[in-house]
Formats: sequence, C-alpha cells, structure tokens
Amino acid sequence: MPLFLSRNRPAYRTVLDHGRRLVRKGIVAPVRDVCEDCNGVTLSGLDAYAAGLDRAYFTCIIGLFPDIEFQYDYKLLLRWLLKISYNDDRTRPAPYETKPFVPFILGHEPEPPIATTVLLGLITPGVTPREQQAKGFPKTMEPESCGIGYLWYDQPAKDDLAFSRFVQINSYLFDVIAWRAGVSRPVRRRHVAKICQIHRLFELRPADNDVAITAGMMDYLTFQARFFERTAGYRDIRT
Repeated sequence: MPLFLSRNRPAYRTVLDHGRRLVRKGIVAPVRDVCEDCNGVTLSGLDAYAAGLDRAYFTCIIGLFPDIEFQYDYKLLLRWLLKISYNDDRTRPAPYETKPFVPFILGHEPEPPIATTVLLGLITPGVTPREQQAKGFPKTMEPESCGIGYLWYDQPAKDDLAFSRFVQINSYLFDVIAWRAGVSRPVRRRHVAKICQIHRLFELRPADNDVAITAGMMDYLTFQARFFERTAGYRDIRT
C-alpha cells in the first residue's frame, strides 16, 4: 500500500498478510525497486492523484445511509489501482497476473492490454450484536482499514475473467476486473450489469468522471466475515 495511507492515518500501524499469515507492526514499507524517473515522476504522480482522492473521499467514513457523488479520472484511477495490485503481486512468486499492465501503469501505453472494468462499492458501518455490546464492544464497527485482495465471482462470469482484484480503503472498495481475450463487449456488459445489480456495485465508466452512489454494498462486519473465509480475499459470490 502507498505510504501516504499510513501518513494520513497515524492509528494504522498493523499490517496483516493473510496469504502468508504474517503480522507486521509499523508504517507501510515503501517500494523502491524502480528507476528514479519512474518512481519520482510517473508513479509518484499516480500516488499524488490518489492522495487527493484520499483527502477528499477515503478519510471520510460513510454512514449507514450513503449518498455521495464520487468524482474521478478514469485512467489515472485505473492505473493507480493496477499499480497497487502489481505491487501486491510482487510479494508472491511469479508469474504475476498484472505484469502485462506495466506499460499502461507507467503511461507508456494509452490503453490497457486487455479489456478491464472498474467497479466501486461502499462499505457501511456494521451494527455489533447485543452480546458483544454487553462485553464492551462499540455499538457500531466502522470500516477503518485498508486492504488488497482477490474477489472471486461464480458462474456465469467466472470463466470469462482473467482476474478480479480489489483495493479497499476505509468505506471504499474498488474492484478491477480484467476480461479474458475473446470475451465480447455485449457479454461483458451483461456480466457487469448482473454483478452490479446483485451486489450493489457501481461501474466507473471511462467516458464519465463521476458517479452517484446511494446504497452500500455491505456492512463492515459482513465484509470482514467474507474476507476471512479465504486466505487472500473473498469467497465466490454469485453473478
């Protein structure tokens, strides 16, 4: 995760690596394995854009009944989300699913190498069960965490996906879907429409620059339960 997330959140000092069952304390360690121009110009520019989104949106916890207008630059946001996913990939053995996107991430190519879709969902506070409240737990659990992982979709979309990766920052959950070669646009549109309908996700369209969201996709307790059912992301969810 980028360093600005830790700097903007002094209380966030525990890193959980579910895939390797590791716990680290302290701020996020920066990645410094690219050339000075890429790191100091191209990639820092992406992080600067995301840091602006963080200040404008992500640091604000969404309430039980969300009503927001999220403004975005589609390509900058997609490149940043793919950058985060690629950094996460490199903590594991090769091959990396996101490696073909590196020229696009760096701005050397104007478009992704394969068709992609970006979805956005909002995580609302979770109401704590009464028995836990009796033990001293707060009445509500707010989504104060950041994470990266996999989101597995079930059939009929499953066989048409190259991968699906999510980046979660507090109340905001972005899902980047990469489609297999040969999946036609009408088929992709049907899958996306059904996924959004079932899971209250909203598509961020390349031709637009804002989206109105008036419903949450799930509460924080449900999000935690689904995340921990598998070691590195969500269980299969139906499409």
